[in-house]
Amino acid sequence: MTYQEPAAKYYKDQKSELTGVSYFGVPHTKAAFVANELCDEYGLDTVVVYPLVMWIEKCKEAGILTDANTGMPLSKFGSLEFIEVMLRKIAFRDGFGDALAQGIYAAADIVGSGAKELITDYVCDKAGRWNQYDGRLYITTGLFSAMEPRQPIQQLHDISLLIMYWLTWVKKVGESFASSDVIRAIEQKGGLCPLTLGN
Repeated sequence: MTYQEPAAKYYKDQKSELTGVSYFGVPHTKAAFVANELCDEYGLDTVVVYPLVMWIEKCKEAGILTDANTGMPLSKFGSLEFIEVMLRKIAFRDGFGDALAQGIYAAADIVGSGAKELITDYVCDKAGRWNQYDGRLYITTGLFSAMEPRQPIQQLHDISLLIMYWLTWVKKVGESFASSDVIRAIEQKGGLCPLTLGN
């Protein structure tokens, strides 16, 4: 989710904000769900917004971006208020939102002060998209990335979720049904992950 980690940090002591759902140890919050809904409403790509959020956090921590020079409540980073303001500013190209709307690299050039050096391992391409679903990572679904007009998330999760559950089993970092024998059995039955089929 676009705003899952920052919101989980901000609301960690406010149980009313946590949904009780967890994705690999990071709890979901109402703010994270609202952030995704707002991206949908404004027509913003969540895969581009996520690295922007992470970069803004790094710039805030480095003292490069502040409430005053962005017109956003950075002092409340992780809150629903912050993400609502940020997304509205991007969508309407209002103030600092205009720089953000140009993409992470252009925004970093506009900001200066070492902001570009804070763009690190979470950005993959010139468009500023997050590299979690880069077509080069999963060769089993690489053709989908080349042929689909949008990121083929559902097909990618058939592979990536199963791999993550298998790694959990291999590393013994939690409970997992996905032993090597289970993975082989899934492959022999056509390669469909039971999780994505609702079984």
